[in-house]
Amino acid sequence: MKKEIKIKFRYTCVRKNGYVFSEIFTIDDIEKGSVEKWIKMNSVDPICIKRSQFTGIIDKVNNKEIYAGDKIQSGQYTGIVVFDAGCFSLDITSTGTETAYDIGMTPPLYDFTEPTIIGNIHNLNSQTC
Repeated sequence: MKKEIKIKFRYTCVRKNGYVFSEIFTIDDIEKGSVEKWIKMNSVDPICIKRSQFTGIIDKVNNKEIYAGDKIQSGQYTGIVVFDAGCFSLDITSTGTETAYDIGMTPPLYDFTEPTIIGNIHNLNSQTC
């Protein structure tokens, strides 16, 4: 029997002072209004929120869920997780020497073994509201 993957989203906000915070919500949470409650409780302007979907893949080194927008490293590849051509992919930003993929390519995330989270676009770019 296949393991069912829960559909989840990470909602992230970057405050003007650079403080980054986020919360994970399942589809059930979203349908029950939990996101709206979180927005009100944290006095967040909804336009400032960035939403990233769970890929279904776990960083086994740190035991963390990998979401679109996470910066990961796997072997000699580093990149940002994106949703491209119907699947989660790694937008490669750097490679080692003699690699199968070049910088700028977006191979499927499942091609990589042992992906490890090393950051995410929200902490890297720090676009504030």
